[in-house]
Amino acid sequence: MGLIYAISIILTAIGTEIARRRVDTSNHMRVTQVQMWMNAVVSFGVIGYGINFSFTGAVVIYWVIMSLRRTTEPIFTAWINQSAEPAVRATLFSMSNQAEALGEILGAPIVGLIGLASVPTALVTAGVIWMLAMPLYGRAMRVRM
Repeated sequence: MGLIYAISIILTAIGTEIARRRVDTSNHMRVTQVQMWMNAVVSFGVIGYGINFSFTGAVVIYWVIMSLRRTTEPIFTAWINQSAEPAVRATLFSMSNQAEALGEILGAPIVGLIGLASVPTALVTAGVIWMLAMPLYGRAMRVRM
């Protein structure tokens, strides 16, 4: 398990470096697109994790999900930094973290109850819930910065 986790950290470092070199964080549209696609891959990865029945497949999907989730964090931070006035930036970070916590508080018990009946179904449900962010990214792409 330690080796699997260590490899996910290495993949995260590689992914973050690729993102640093290729994503123009001063371009609102590009950052939004990258965030949307990375989160889409994560949501489909969670669904794939739920319907996968091989250990090797599960490990590969785990690596993809974890490395992308960790790679999106600095991109998300840059996205908020570029689009927020300095006077409200801390408030936006706080609201973002509170929204994430609220989603976990509301969603986790529902997914947990589903998991009592079937863990794969719970994972697929979690992936579908994750997709609910896609329309928000679409809306953010229509906003001119």
